[in-house]
Amino acid sequence: MTEDEIRALQGIKSFDEVSTLSDREKAALAYVRCISRSPVSFEAETIQNLKRQFSKRAIVIIASTCAQVNFWARLIQSFGVMPAGFTAECSILNLEQYSTRK
Repeated sequence: MTEDEIRALQGIKSFDEVSTLSDREKAALAYVRCISRSPVSFEAETIQNLKRQFSKRAIVIIASTCAQVNFWARLIQSFGVMPAGFTAECSILNLEQYSTRK
């Protein structure tokens, strides 16, 4: 992943500012961001763009995959489990400040 892609996933940059992402990737990521909000909310433009890029079947797969990953993330957080890291350094998350307990 590029630094720009990481910043876009963190919400620091917009997906449109990242030249390495395809239009399909940008549409899917914008939709996934909507699904991940609490409460879930969608902009009409996001849905229209998603429908231009993907079939109905593909949208179901994107939505269900996102929902499943969100479920897993919330489940492990509810048990106080730290995210599993596969390297000593993770530039996406600031793991030193991560906590599920206050």
